[in-house]
Amino acid sequence: MESRLKRALRDPKLAKKWALRIFAKVIPNKLYLSTLLKITTGEKMDWKNPTTYNQKCNWMKLYHRHPLYTELADKILAKKYVESVLGPGYTFPLIATYDRVEDIDFDALPNQFVIKANHNSGGLCICKDKANGVIVLGKSDDQRHLSYDEVRAVLKKSLSKNYYWGGREWPYKNIRRRILVETFMQQPDGGGLNDFKFFCFNGEPKYVWMGTNYTPMHFDVYSAEWKNQHVEWGYSNAGVDVAPPDGYEQMLEMARKLSKGIPHVRVDFYNIGGKIYVGEFTFYTWAGLCNFKPEEWNRKFGELIDLSKVEIIR
Repeated sequence: MESRLKRALRDPKLAKKWALRIFAKVIPNKLYLSTLLKITTGEKMDWKNPTTYNQKCNWMKLYHRHPLYTELADKILAKKYVESVLGPGYTFPLIATYDRVEDIDFDALPNQFVIKANHNSGGLCICKDKANGVIVLGKSDDQRHLSYDEVRAVLKKSLSKNYYWGGREWPYKNIRRRILVETFMQQPDGGGLNDFKFFCFNGEPKYVWMGTNYTPMHFDVYSAEWKNQHVEWGYSNAGVDVAPPDGYEQMLEMARKLSKGIPHVRVDFYNIGGKIYVGEFTFYTWAGLCNFKPEEWNRKFGELIDLSKVEIIR
């Protein structure tokens, strides 16, 4: 795998972002976020009158810091929130939690499991066959077999980092960093999982970002009425329109309940053999640094966030 340094040396944009993040802890929030947005998307931040999705997400990072969002960003505590709203059985079963990598008892874990940190994105390790020592790193660009010691190293690196500093995503700042082990989930036929990400605004899902289990991953944006919008950001479209998944209306209703009272949150779901599971909550997709194609969608999504109704909480 190419090193971060080599990638930065041949990519001026990446080099600027890397340099910015080296000094992240000493740069004031507004200056940091304005610079990061400009480098990443070319967009100028408007703090006085934010209008686009990116601008409003970054504004809310500083001015709408609701304590509930830390709970929802914590992959362990979020399970309890989902149960309190929907009842039991709607999240992937939790097998174990650990405060330190040294506490992980691989012998006590089942033959299949997923292990990851509770406070960040990525860095998960997937075990499909412990009996044969097959554990892979879940990142699509770095899938390789890992030993138990290598798994501990991956998780230790995750625990050492406060995910907040990279994009000033406030909900991650004060999460108590831990490790969780979940049941490994797949379709009854052994296939992978499609991902349904519902963009909710004040308790109403407006769009769905559907991730199809291809290699590489593809995403298509559908309206709540399930019409393909043919918009991209971060991933290419699959290029094929599909029918809404089984249980789609149930997902819509669950998204409404889980996002009630929240100006904007993305709620992710999986449908496994007809059973709906909640994946996670995300408050700023791509950290509010989205490159929309067509770019007009940046403003369309921004119009759905009504900052006049957002409580100022610093």
